[in-house]
Amino acid sequence: MKTKFIDHNELYDGSQLRPLYNYLVHKTLGTSVISWVGPCDVSLEMMKDGEDVLKNAKIQSDSMLHFIFEIFERDLFSGVCLQRLFINLIKEEIFKVYEVYLYRSGDDLYLRNKGGILDQKFNVSIACPSISSTLIHIGLNVKNEGTPVSTSSISDFSKKEGSSLEAEVKKLAHDLMASFLEELDQIQNAVMKVRS
Repeated sequence: MKTKFIDHNELYDGSQLRPLYNYLVHKTLGTSVISWVGPCDVSLEMMKDGEDVLKNAKIQSDSMLHFIFEIFERDLFSGVCLQRLFINLIKEEIFKVYEVYLYRSGDDLYLRNKGGILDQKFNVSIACPSISSTLIHIGLNVKNEGTPVSTSSISDFSKKEGSSLEAEVKKLAHDLMASFLEELDQIQNAVMKVRS
């Protein structure tokens, strides 16, 4: 798997969740994950989750850390499993770096509010099939501004602001992609070393 962090700010609007986006736009051929920081605004026409479409949900944020995965030779079930694996890696990394415990519900992470209710949503996430691959988008709130629901964000956990926060978020992106790559390698090794 190839990984790449994009340094320029780009709006995620859902159109990036298409076959060969990582390759044709960002020159990462094959199974890959790219990441960048930017706003999020997904129109109803671009939503992949049928539940969100039925609810006429809004998916918006002024600043998110985005990940786009394109995975070849895997079906959607495998893609959803890898999506949840990455969500767990995020949960572990946030605890390791910030000592903040996030709770997982499906493919979403939440911070409990002061009343103990899981209502401060940390991320958005979807896995979907394409004609040639499985695609995953995961977005982590960098800030809480511009979100239509109660959220938690990296800026809540960090003591840094401005360019320091930007560098911290970039490091988090690189560390998460490296952890995912290591997990995939370990899974592949586990598959190849077993005697039948």
